[in-house]
Amino acid sequence: MLRKIVLFGMLSLVSLVIFSCTPGSANEEEIRIGIIAPLTGGASVFGVASSNGSRLAFEEINERGGLLGLPVNYFLIDDEHTPAVSIASFQRLVHQDNVIAIVGPVTSGPANAVGAAAVQNRLPMIAPTATHEDVTSFGDFIFRACFLDAFQAYNMANFAYNNLGARTAAILFDSGMAYSEGLAVNFRRYFEALGGEIVASEAYISGAVDFRTQLTTIRATDADVLFLPDYFPVIALMAAQVRELGVTSTLLGADGWEGVFNVVDDPSILDGAFFSAHFAVDYPSPVVRAFVESYTERFDVPPNSFAALGFDAAGILAQAIEEAGSTDNEEIIRAMQNISFNGVTGPITFNDRGDPIKELMIIAIETNDDDETVARLYHRFVPE
Repeated sequence: MLRKIVLFGMLSLVSLVIFSCTPGSANEEEIRIGIIAPLTGGASVFGVASSNGSRLAFEEINERGGLLGLPVNYFLIDDEHTPAVSIASFQRLVHQDNVIAIVGPVTSGPANAVGAAAVQNRLPMIAPTATHEDVTSFGDFIFRACFLDAFQAYNMANFAYNNLGARTAAILFDSGMAYSEGLAVNFRRYFEALGGEIVASEAYISGAVDFRTQLTTIRATDADVLFLPDYFPVIALMAAQVRELGVTSTLLGADGWEGVFNVVDDPSILDGAFFSAHFAVDYPSPVVRAFVESYTERFDVPPNSFAALGFDAAGILAQAIEEAGSTDNEEIIRAMQNISFNGVTGPITFNDRGDPIKELMIIAIETNDDDETVARLYHRFVPE
């Protein structure tokens, strides 16, 4: 688990900022690919990591000779985690920079905004980390490297019931956020379908910092597990209050937990918790080990899931271009639809919606023999 997040490549940014990996090469033969990510704003932690992963992938590809014998020239634009800016970024990449495909946008709102435009322009697009169900609904030119929210809710319910032996569960969720509410609804549906009982489902509004009233209600139920589907800054606050009030339920979370060690004062308050993730730095694979080493050397910080998904998204697109043997958009899409990709987030193929068929990691937070609270790969759910 990361202990810090360092933002790299950040400049004084205005509405749109473009980074090119080969400045001044506009007149040379090259493969032009766009990257859209939030480098500033509230989602910059995700966008910087994801775009760094994609940049590393293209840099390594160029070191190996490029694609189809040509160098890759990437154009990275900051969409500020704003759909309108993301659309403007897309238009610039297509009409000014003449890219043949796009990695991004990173987050679901901008990805949904750009998806329709990508299909209208018949431009291949792969979103690294946009987990909302609608992202791939616009047409056969839209793919994603990450699993969906419903998939992780299903697997966390399955893990709670079958691996932890939980028969009762409580949920505490943000009723004003689609991510949190969607995970809560699906966790409840799947846990009950397995035979479990939801003994409390408590809501709060976005921006809340005091959860003691809801947690007091939950404590009275003595639930086996407590599902907390939110992002890491909220989880840090919530976990402290869970311990303060003496709630004994095993804490469960989703991929939004990644980064919690960066903001929590005392990591031991998370001891015994589990959360779903796209990637684990200790995954026993030569591909993962090589990626962790190269990413850490390049950016001076270990990769997280967002970096890994950015790396895989770029790698999927690159492999599709090679297998297509062409920069023709229709040929690239056909290659992506039929791809078998061995990524740092596991083996990946796609269903007919452009959603990946891939593994999900369960990360355990625990105190080791050196009295350090660490995160480690605990379990893998492999798709049937």
